[in-house]
Amino acid sequence: MHIAVRLTLVAAVASAYAATPALAAPKPKRGTYIDPALQAYIKVGARRTSIASFQTQCVVPLTTGTGTTLGGTLTLPTTKRIAIRSTGRFKYEGTMTQLYGSDEIAVKVKLEGRFLNGKATGKLTADAAASNCLQTKFSARYYGVNPQG
Repeated sequence: MHIAVRLTLVAAVASAYAATPALAAPKPKRGTYIDPALQAYIKVGARRTSIASFQTQCVVPLTTGTGTTLGGTLTLPTTKRIAIRSTGRFKYEGTMTQLYGSDEIAVKVKLEGRFLNGKATGKLTADAAASNCLQTKFSARYYGVNPQG
């Protein structure tokens, strides 16, 4: 083949690849993702671009012996939404409310994770100065729009 023909073919193939849209990760499904062991609930909004609510148990060390127990609930404020990127990843650094009995305290947290293959996985780290919650890893699967008990 002549060099001009080869260059024309290379240019044609390159332009075909450039015209093909990049494949984006599928959006998470609208509804609730639950990790039953941790009692983590992640609710994805109708547009599937943000997390409308997030709630999980605070895992704390036992005061006697070794091991852990559940020590209240960490909840995202109702006025906050967590954006979900086109890759399925999400990240939030801010405050959550820790409910323990009738006590409510604001706790600084760092939450990061991703939606992939019908699951939401990630980790939550609470500020040690305000809370005794340990770093928590969650793996929640999709339960539908209105999961029933």
